[in-house]
Amino acid sequence: MKLEIMKMQLEAQLKREEHEAQLEREREAQLKREEREAQLEREEHEREIQLKREEREAQLKQEERDAQLKHEEREAQLQQEEGERQLRREEIKVKKEVEMRQVERGLHSVSARRNDTKVRERDLPTFDPLEAEAFFDHFERIATLKEWPGEDWAALVQSRLTSEAREAYNMLDLEECAVYDMIKKAVLQSYRLTPEVCRKRFRECTRASGRSYEKTARDMERRFRRWLKAEEVVTMEELKQLMVMERFMSMLHHELRVRIKEAGTRDLKPAADRTDLLEEALHLGKEGPPRHSPRPRFGGTSWVQEGRGRVETLPRIVYTVR
Repeated sequence: MKLEIMKMQLEAQLKREEHEAQLEREREAQLKREEREAQLEREEHEREIQLKREEREAQLKQEERDAQLKHEEREAQLQQEEGERQLRREEIKVKKEVEMRQVERGLHSVSARRNDTKVRERDLPTFDPLEAEAFFDHFERIATLKEWPGEDWAALVQSRLTSEAREAYNMLDLEECAVYDMIKKAVLQSYRLTPEVCRKRFRECTRASGRSYEKTARDMERRFRRWLKAEEVVTMEELKQLMVMERFMSMLHHELRVRIKEAGTRDLKPAADRTDLLEEALHLGKEGPPRHSPRPRFGGTSWVQEGRGRVETLPRIVYTVR
C-alpha cells in the first residue's frame, strides 16, 4: 500500500511538474508571439515613416524643381523686358535725334514767327469792357505759353484796349505806358465794379448760344469769385452771412432794400431790426401812427434813441407797397 501510495504521489507530482512545464512553455510561446507582433508593428511603423520620409523628400525635390523653373522663367522674362527697354531707349534716342534735327531746321522760322507782330496780334484775346480782369488773365496765359518777352507785353496789350480802357491808358505818363503792370492797374481801376454789380453779373450769368457748358461754368465761377472779392469775403462765416443777407434782401420791398443798402448793414440781425423800424415808418407815412405802437414814434427826419443805437426815421412820404 505504501508503495502504491508513493507511486501515486510520484505520478501526481510528475503530472504537476509536466503541467507546470506545459504552462511555462505556453507562457514562453505567448511571450514570443507578443514579441513577434511587437516586432512586426515596429517594422510596419518604420516602413510607414520611411514612406513618408521618401514622399516628403520627393515633394521637396519637386518644389525645388518648380522654384528653379520659375526662377529661370523670371530671368528669361527680365532679360526680355530689359531687351525691350533697351530697344525703346534706342528708338527714343533716334526719335530725339530726328526731332533735334527738325528743331534745328525749323528754329529760325519758329523764332521769326514768334517775333512777328502780326502773328502775336492774331493770338491776342479780344478786350471786353465787362470782362477786364478775364482779359488780362487770358492775355498773361497766352503770353506765358508763347514765351513772349515781358518787355513786349505793354505794347501788345495796349493794342486791344478800347473805350474807357483806352482813355485810362492815354492818361498814363510815357514811362508808365511802357510798364505792363501800370497799364493793367489803370484799366482795372477804370472798370472797378461795385459789389452789387458783381452780384448781379453772377446771378444773371447764362449760357450763350453755341458756348460750351465747360466755358460757362468757368465764367460763372470767375464771376462768383469776383463777387466775393468785391464783398471782401474771406471766411466761411462771412460767406454764410453774405448768402443769407442776399436772400433776406430779396424778400424786401424796393424802398426797404435801398434804405438798408444806404445804411451799409452787412449782418442779418441788425439788418432785420432796422428793417422792422423802417417798415413801421413806411406804415406811419401811409396810414398815420398806429394806436399801440410797441416802439417810439418817429417824426420828420429826427433821430430816435433805442437800445440798439440810433435809427434814422423816414420823412412822411406816402409809399405804395406792391
